[in-house]
Amino acid sequence: MNRKGDIQQALFFIFSLVMAVLVLYALSSYLSGYFNGSEFRKVYIAEDLGLVIDTLSFSPSDIEMKYSSPEEFIAENSNNELNVKIKDLEIPRSYRFISEIGDFSVRSKEVDVKKKDEIIVE
Repeated sequence: MNRKGDIQQALFFIFSLVMAVLVLYALSSYLSGYFNGSEFRKVYIAEDLGLVIDTLSFSPSDIEMKYSSPEEFIAENSNNELNVKIKDLEIPRSYRFISEIGDFSVRSKEVDVKKKDEIIVE
């Protein structure tokens, strides 16, 4: 009888079981975001705020706007890509700006967007 092969087979079974549990947990947490609406809110805020900032950037005159949401969100821009998250440790939803927007990072329920010579997000 080959005991070394039996031990390897048992370890492989345990490893497969642990991997299956991890995949199921990740899938269930991702799908729960769709069912409770947080994933939809992230997509909506990313696209809506991104389109508003792009529209304001093409305004010929100075303009100010307050963008508010019922819950706190995190909006970050780097390299003309807006990333929106609801919680700190999650996958953000993105929006690619058409115009050149300076980098910013805001965590709030309300975002102030001002256009003087350039777009300023506070």
